[in-house]
Amino acid sequence: MRSVLGMSLVLVAVASLAVFLSGPLWAPALGFPRFGSTEKLTVIWGGLFAMTWVGLAALRYFDRLGPFLAASLLQSILSLSVGLALAEFWKHSLDSVLYGCLGAQAAAFIVTMAAEPPAWRRQDIPHFRQTLRFSLPLVPNQLATFVISAADRLIVQHYL
Repeated sequence: MRSVLGMSLVLVAVASLAVFLSGPLWAPALGFPRFGSTEKLTVIWGGLFAMTWVGLAALRYFDRLGPFLAASLLQSILSLSVGLALAEFWKHSLDSVLYGCLGAQAAAFIVTMAAEPPAWRRQDIPHFRQTLRFSLPLVPNQLATFVISAADRLIVQHYL
């Protein structure tokens, strides 16, 4: 399981990097004037969020309730609390909220990785290939679900 965790983290990091680097291409298509700091922070936060979820799945698998609860608390309640506090007392902007969320999300990721560090074993590559063979066909389904659920928002945003 730890090698699947490690390889999953690599895949999430690569996908997040691809989204970040392609930001100037997709941001205008989605109605953003540019790929500015708010969009960049959101993409980084999303990548950390996905990597934390991978770590949380490992913690559930290994029955590590304490670190699971700590990371869950960090990424949910504390993340927004820190972000809102920064917006109130530092700078009144969305970026302040995102900095707080990003910091708490990074802390949650560190908690998950400290509790169950990934392993990098060459002999687990066949198992990882089987996992990819099962899960990759599910990606278009998830993308289609996202497009269907976000289509109305994108259409409304286009006409506003």
